[in-house]
Amino acid sequence: MSHEGMKQPSHPTYREIDPFFCESTAYVRLKKRELCQQGIVPDFYGVIEQIDPIHW
Repeated sequence: MSHEGMKQPSHPTYREIDPFFCESTAYVRLKKRELCQQGIVPDFYGVIEQIDPIHW
């Protein structure tokens, strides 16, 4: 699986190709539907956005 996430001219413009973005968006949607709470999908704790590496 490629994790580069860089769109190329040959990639479709109507579809996201970044695997991390696709998977994290899917988990957010599943959690919103309470599928994690029901035990159907493993719990998802969220995504760190705009992390500042200086603080790490």
